[in-house]
Amino acid sequence: MIEIQHLSKTYGGQNVVDDVSFTVQQGEVLVLLGTSGSGKTTTLKMINKLVEKTAGTVFIQGKNTDEYQPHELRRKIGYVIQSIGLFPHYTIEKNIATVPELMHWEKSRIDSRVRELLGMIGLSEDVLNRKPHELSGGQQQRVGIARALAGDPEVILLDEPFGALDPITRAELQKEFKQLKSGLKKAMVLVTHDVLEAVVLADKIALMDKGKIQQIGSPKDLIFHPANDFVRQFFAQSKLQLELQVITLADIMPFTIKQIKQDASLSLADYMKVNENPEIIKLYFENREKIVEAYGAG
Repeated sequence: MIEIQHLSKTYGGQNVVDDVSFTVQQGEVLVLLGTSGSGKTTTLKMINKLVEKTAGTVFIQGKNTDEYQPHELRRKIGYVIQSIGLFPHYTIEKNIATVPELMHWEKSRIDSRVRELLGMIGLSEDVLNRKPHELSGGQQQRVGIARALAGDPEVILLDEPFGALDPITRAELQKEFKQLKSGLKKAMVLVTHDVLEAVVLADKIALMDKGKIQQIGSPKDLIFHPANDFVRQFFAQSKLQLELQVITLADIMPFTIKQIKQDASLSLADYMKVNENPEIIKLYFENREKIVEAYGAG
């Protein structure tokens, strides 16, 4: 679990992060969302002491991070960045094994963990002896995720992890990450400025502006029940697309007598990708106010 209490960071007398508080439970993904300069990346980096906080407290699994030396803390936290950050002269195997080696795991345990993670991220063992430049950008990012998971940390931080990828690869990795996160049971904080990515991946979104959290809640909360004009306007441009991402077949079912032979947790957007059934969308808009009233606070 991650618990942030009244976290602030000041540069030159100006608060770039201003009294931020939130909690992330095990198995939960909290997305820090906002425009450039909103304070989201600085907030993330204060969790693992890449940026020293000015005020506030950070707890990881109930322990104050002030009690750790920075290098000790970072070994307990998986960290994935946009530029991937693999060691260019190391093999893929050596890159993934870096943290377990620093933690003095036995070689047999490290070997087993590396191969377990390769299967988890969808890469074959024939990449183990390759160097990062021999892999595609999407493959490198998969290795970056595996390296972050290698030491089996309870907490994962992801800073724009898919931002440098082309749209097709990015969509593929978002889908894979969404499937992966359900089995990991890690507390995760992910930074993005991409609204759709936030809505697709988040259990909770903390929308930031000028160093402050404007609203925190489920994607449904922010889309259907914005706390202020900033939140409302932030989602306004893509509101229809976002509604179809957060409304699920389960939300529709009380308003139809037809049996829908699909996973009820599917969003309408995902359902429409594989089913040409405009009646579902029509049904949503005919009953939108009732659906929002019944389920909108998610």
